[in-house]
Amino acid sequence: MDETTIKLEIFRYHPDKDSEPSFQNYEVPYREDWVVLEVCSFQLEECYTFHPHIAVVLNLSPNHLDRHTSFEEYLLAKRRIAKAQTASDFLLLNGDDLLTKTLGEGLPVQKYYFSRSGKIDGVFTKGKDVFSSLKGDEEKICTLDRIRIPGPHNEEN
Repeated sequence: MDETTIKLEIFRYHPDKDSEPSFQNYEVPYREDWVVLEVCSFQLEECYTFHPHIAVVLNLSPNHLDRHTSFEEYLLAKRRIAKAQTASDFLLLNGDDLLTKTLGEGLPVQKYYFSRSGKIDGVFTKGKDVFSSLKGDEEKICTLDRIRIPGPHNEEN
């Protein structure tokens, strides 16, 4: 298997109070493989060693308060995605959402942002184009019409 191989692993898991997150002990089969996980706050609440090299937080919203006792408890669970990250890891956050943007404060991880509302140090849209602007170098990545699922939320994804 060569270094460009990407494996997509999707865990569809709905934990209950006594369950362990399904990805907690998952091992990547080959060092050069990538594993893409969608991890919810339920799975993160009991994770102490989960260490993604790259983590993305799209948004924070009070949609799981039936599970978490407060919005603050929900935020603490979401923050666990970056708790084990180090200075060599990356955290990509929604720069348009004030709460999400501040999620990585105080963590040693390298933080970048994405935005649909203006140029930032990260990834942003301008007109119908998507750009990357890291350390001042601006580069067009693609056009929004390449995103096949319509809607602003999917553009952020």
